[in-house]
Amino acid sequence: LPRQALEHLRAVQNEEEQAVLRRLGVVPPEGQRKIGDITEKVEEYLDSGAGCCFLNHKPVADMVGDALRHFDGHRYQLHSYVIMPNHLHVLVTPSEQYSLSSILHSWKSFTANRANTLLERTGMEFWQRESYDHLVRDEDDYANIYEYIRYNPVKAGLVSEPEEWPYLWPKM
Repeated sequence: LPRQALEHLRAVQNEEEQAVLRRLGVVPPEGQRKIGDITEKVEEYLDSGAGCCFLNHKPVADMVGDALRHFDGHRYQLHSYVIMPNHLHVLVTPSEQYSLSSILHSWKSFTANRANTLLERTGMEFWQRESYDHLVRDEDDYANIYEYIRYNPVKAGLVSEPEEWPYLWPKM
């Protein structure tokens, strides 16, 4: 997500939160504000195809998919992923000897270097520094995340059925 877009979403959310608090007659202590969840707005922005869509380039998307599958069964168990034009979603269980942060760092480092080479870019960031993770709490949570990943290209209006999207794994 471009920095300006994220800053805009945060500013809009802050204004909306402040308006609600004013209507309720609640005044937070000076310098403190409620930090809300802007995940839904970020997802809408990403699904609209905004920002750099480097993952829309077949060689880049193929390389990222290969990288995600590379250590499957060793460093982690890869359950599912979808590579969208400007972001991706991955459902993974790290092996005991690897942390999620070390796996993410490995993916981001390798794929950023390779993608920038493929795109003939130098000295530019490829991935955002932060990432959004979610602890899967039970089977229902797992099923919801799995379906969210599968249907993200449909939700974004890119295809009518998940299997039509070339960068969905596994195919059913």
